[in-house]
Amino acid sequence: MKQPSSKQQALDHLIKLEQDIQQLAQVHSLATLEHKLKIRQNALEFLFANFMTQINQDDLALLKDIQSKSQAMLQDMQNNKQDKSEQIIKYKNTGKRIRLYSDIAQQK
Repeated sequence: MKQPSSKQQALDHLIKLEQDIQQLAQVHSLATLEHKLKIRQNALEFLFANFMTQINQDDLALLKDIQSKSQAMLQDMQNNKQDKSEQIIKYKNTGKRIRLYSDIAQQK
């Protein structure tokens, strides 16, 4: 993709990426999400490197909104990770119990 030539184009691209990221997070498409996050990081770096002097309070509000959404998404992902870990442990123990009962039944 070619680089944006104005601040507004860079912000529009960033908004589009953020919408894609939020949608991917909702459907749990983690590989594509990681790719989009890297692209967004590059877009942010490009925005600050080339249009820093043009950024105003509205732009900062937009960037803070993106930051808060990212933090919320990260918190949700951490909670999902914890839930999955607990499920794995629960099922892992259940599997051991089933094998134990099977072993006991075969010995009789």
